[in-house]
Amino acid sequence: MKELYEDHQRGKTDAQVNDRLFYAYSTEKKGWQRKKQEALVMGEIVKVDKEQQIPADMLLVYTSNPSGSVFLDTTDLDGENYLKKRRVHKDVQKIGLE
Repeated sequence: MKELYEDHQRGKTDAQVNDRLFYAYSTEKKGWQRKKQEALVMGEIVKVDKEQQIPADMLLVYTSNPSGSVFLDTTDLDGENYLKKRRVHKDVQKIGLE
């Protein structure tokens, strides 16, 4: 019974996560389109807002911070409850995305 309850809870959590909305760039429409997380596909360019939770398998290619730095909270992944500093590669940061 306990395992059934836990599976049910995980299913509810997964549904909430998959319903998160992102802006993904559409080459067909030449602009940003809102998409659910579950509809994102590999290789899409996704705009992430400050404080927005994101999937763990995203690659950071640009930040609005001129230094190229961001701070990530990975508590849900590794249980460590401090912010980790990450930087965009300086050559990629120069390109920018608007």
